[in-house]
Amino acid sequence: MADAWEPTSEVESRMRDALRSGDPEAYFRLLAESELLIPVTSGVLDDVLANHAQPTWPTADADGRTHVLAYTSPEAMRASGPARFQHFMKLTFADIAGAWPDTRWWLTVDAGLPIQAQLPSWFVRQIADGDTRPPSAGLPARVRAAAPPVIPPLEPPQPAFVPSGELERELLAAGERGDNDAYITTLLGAQVLIPVPGDTDPDLHPGRPGFPWRPTGQVLTVFTSPERLLEATGGTEFLRFPFAAVIRSWPDVSWTLSVNPGSPVGAMLRGEELPGLAEWADQRAALRLAENFAPQNDLEERLFDAAARRDLDVFFKVLLAGQVLVAADPGTPWGTRPEDTDFPWRPVPVRARPSIVAFTSLKWLHGAIGATRFLIVDVLDLVTAWPDPAWTLVLNPGTPVDATVPGDQVRALAGAPDPVPVPAPPPVPPPVPPAVPDAVVPPGFEPGNRIDQELFEAAEAADTDSFLRVLFAANVLVPIPPDAPLEVPPTEPDFQWEAALREPSSVQVFTSLVRLREALPEDGSARFVYCDFRDLIQNWPRAEWSMLLNPGTRIGASLDGNQVGVLSEWAVRVGLIDTAEPTVVAPMPFHAPVPPWPPAEPEPELPTLMQKVLPPDHVAWYLEQGYDRVGGFVNPVADTVGLLTPGQLYEALGLLYEGSPFTLEDEGVHVVSWPAYCEDLYRIPFGGQAEEELAGWGDAGWVIERAPFQGTGFAPGSAGTIRELKMDSARLPYGAEMFYVGRDRSRRLVAAYDPDLLVWVRPEETQ
Repeated sequence: MADAWEPTSEVESRMRDALRSGDPEAYFRLLAESELLIPVTSGVLDDVLANHAQPTWPTADADGRTHVLAYTSPEAMRASGPARFQHFMKLTFADIAGAWPDTRWWLTVDAGLPIQAQLPSWFVRQIADGDTRPPSAGLPARVRAAAPPVIPPLEPPQPAFVPSGELERELLAAGERGDNDAYITTLLGAQVLIPVPGDTDPDLHPGRPGFPWRPTGQVLTVFTSPERLLEATGGTEFLRFPFAAVIRSWPDVSWTLSVNPGSPVGAMLRGEELPGLAEWADQRAALRLAENFAPQNDLEERLFDAAARRDLDVFFKVLLAGQVLVAADPGTPWGTRPEDTDFPWRPVPVRARPSIVAFTSLKWLHGAIGATRFLIVDVLDLVTAWPDPAWTLVLNPGTPVDATVPGDQVRALAGAPDPVPVPAPPPVPPPVPPAVPDAVVPPGFEPGNRIDQELFEAAEAADTDSFLRVLFAANVLVPIPPDAPLEVPPTEPDFQWEAALREPSSVQVFTSLVRLREALPEDGSARFVYCDFRDLIQNWPRAEWSMLLNPGTRIGASLDGNQVGVLSEWAVRVGLIDTAEPTVVAPMPFHAPVPPWPPAEPEPELPTLMQKVLPPDHVAWYLEQGYDRVGGFVNPVADTVGLLTPGQLYEALGLLYEGSPFTLEDEGVHVVSWPAYCEDLYRIPFGGQAEEELAGWGDAGWVIERAPFQGTGFAPGSAGTIRELKMDSARLPYGAEMFYVGRDRSRRLVAAYDPDLLVWVRPEETQ
């Protein structure tokens, strides 16, 4: 088949022409600009698409070497030999180089075809860096044209990997046991090496304008030791910085971060994951420093005192009366003020947002961005002259006296007009704790679902109206005794209240399983039922009983029985609770039924429609390669009809976990739906995030998953309104369809699956 092969694209034709004309540099230039196909075996694909495994590099052994296989087109992949592969993923040449798995391995492109190339790992890196000149020892490619196939000799066998220092020993141990959290946590406390040009100013830090980031394609590489850098690059100049500072100032979220490529202590991190990781790192650093905090001046002492008391008003009043340090260019005149035209407004990325960074002392300035020229300015002048609402003001990042103020709120710090009066809320004490300045709050709050998150945001803003609005749209969890029936809700007279009573007259209710488990037995044995909050307050059992909502948490509230009644009456008055009596239909006169003849056939029971939200990089597998399987967590379509945007789907289904491929900025998302003919395939995933939570379900528990999985049979962010089921990988049946849900609330059919043709048919193809 290879002998009869003909190019199927312009790139392949040009690669063949370059080899025939004896121009290997042109050939390598085309290769460097290409997007290559990396095969994925069918046995691995199901686990990859179900998020149970990562793709592995396809390899073959030849001439005593291990070769990674890649192809320039699906036709080239099929023509290169027996039909070993059916599916593939597409990677740019730069991405392949940036994620190279082993320096001893070679890359083979289009094995067995006239345009085949065999490249050692060091030459793969050289091409990716833009140098397409052939090696001096001859062509590192198998050229069947006029030039003889001269291949560089195999490098001598390398010794077993030896970690360089304690850091790499910890990274290696974490990688060997598959502990990603330990790997990341170790990395956050480490320093890394960034390759830079030889003439780079050693005082230039990632948090300063003009830092020489040097990505290869869309991949930027850092190293944990000179040994790892030498292995990958052959030696280059570098600067060393804390890893946390590097990701805080990450310049482009479309870039991938590669740590120690080709090494057993290597990792790849997507750019969109880094802002959240940087924020977590700064919170950890602030908490650690707060234990023995030594203020550098009177301003920091007063700011720290206000932060410790969580007093937002005092914090910003103190700040506005103080002065801060702002980095400046060497030629900036001393005394330049924010209102001057030559003031150095030079925003830099901080957690993926263009920001102006200010510091209350030289210690924090030098620690964050290094030694630099600076100006001392009054904070009031700075916020009054703030030029761009798209810029964020960041104060002392990673310290106990830090703060982050969005640009559209910066000028308000200088003094805003009085707010327009609004109707008073019901006479209920504000169910929110004191607000705290952004990033001054010690970390630790973990929202259990979307309701928790929205209540937390309302509490932080001291917004009682928003707090109540979220609560009225929520289902709450009410504890029940071990032997109480699950089908009896709190609105029924015979509901058993004893498990919910914290004291003789205080009823505990919760907005998520996380909040419930914080307050009730740690063994996870507590049972509960769901109840609409509006129904609960309308049917409150006793006026002398008070309600404790999420007691002891940062989204807690306490109302006595009278206040519960007042809240219920107010909700009825403004239409939040419908008290209309149902229409009663008079019974028809009784007549003995006459059986039909012949007997009527029973209506067939239609199968439940299920759906799954597809990660963006899975869509091509279905549409372009005819993938026909689905697995993992799924939901009934009927439960999600009110979710009209990608963000609503993500929040309700718990898809915004750390490392998620989904973001609230997505313009759209693909969803697959299908009729669930075989109900036995779909099981309720009772369990939790740890063995002890699993044990609490007894024989019914069978699933352990990472957060935000709750193991209750409901989607994590739905407050018990959307059923969650789990299935092993299964083939899609007739009736499977793929839809695109847009941010503008649009929903359009993308394709329908045809099991006979083993393809996804688009609407335009049926016309």
